[in-house]
Amino acid sequence: MLRFFLPREESFFRFFRAIASELVQASKQFQLMLEDLDNREQHAKTISLHEEKADKIADTALVKLHKTFITPFDRYDIHQLINNLDDVLDSIDKATKRIIMYQIQSIPEDIHSIAALCVEAAKTVEKAVECLSNLKHSKKILDLCNMIEAIESQAEQVLLSGVSSLFQMENDYKRLLKIKEIYEYSKSVIKNCQGVSNIIKGVVLEYS
Repeated sequence: MLRFFLPREESFFRFFRAIASELVQASKQFQLMLEDLDNREQHAKTISLHEEKADKIADTALVKLHKTFITPFDRYDIHQLINNLDDVLDSIDKATKRIIMYQIQSIPEDIHSIAALCVEAAKTVEKAVECLSNLKHSKKILDLCNMIEAIESQAEQVLLSGVSSLFQMENDYKRLLKIKEIYEYSKSVIKNCQGVSNIIKGVVLEYS
């Protein structure tokens, strides 16, 4: 029988939603940064603020977890979900810092495509997190998780195509290595979104 409602200390769901919201905002800012490299420093500061806010929320949530007797679902899964949501923001911050560090002046179109997929994946994660407190929406949650997996597969194809073109067209070896690294860090955002999705999917399958 479907357990529509997880037993809950409701604050955990608020923590999940709050971190997911910061994730969406940071991913949008990353996309804006790539479209506005002349103002990269300002965009990077905004992304760092979102990452710092998410870190504080995650820290508060983990303290709460250690003090709570009855949790909505398995403590390990809560811990992993919080950490993995935070990891997505960390990966955005790392990609951003590489662009600053390498003083990148132009970005291949395929990286813009990956950034757009980062936003799509982040929004989908946020929707899944919003539904998590009520397993009446279990099918919708699983569909959203499958969407994230599809986005990750799409991003992988863009990455492979982009890196292949990079090796064929780029004659500056230093720039090649820098751009390749930015491809990989950008793609890691979506890979980490899939990590969040896998945890959410496991919770839904266990409790429904």
